[in-house]
Amino acid sequence: MNTNEGYVYLSEQLHEVREDLEDKLDARERLINTLNDRNQELCDEGLTLRKENGELKRKVTEAEKAVKDIAAGLPTRFTLGSNSFANLESSQKDIGYPEKKKKKEKKEESAYTDDFDE
Repeated sequence: MNTNEGYVYLSEQLHEVREDLEDKLDARERLINTLNDRNQELCDEGLTLRKENGELKRKVTEAEKAVKDIAAGLPTRFTLGSNSFANLESSQKDIGYPEKKKKKEKKEESAYTDDFDE
């Protein structure tokens, strides 16, 4: 009777360990699939970024060549794209001498204080 109960107990333990192992194997497979998918996404993103980086390096090289040609007085066909030019203009508007910015701020402040004085 004790041998039979021991056999039943060991069989139940074996079954529980087997189920636990199967659950862990399933979780491992899901994790591997998730990591493989994420790895593929990152590889694709890396390739895209490398292409963009290559294009930007090419454009910088062309721009540097154009600057050298202009400095040497040679004609150039280099042009900035419309978006790049707009971004360049807006960024240049923010750049200025600190004195001019301070004067501009003072003018704006005086305009506001004049409105409140009345």
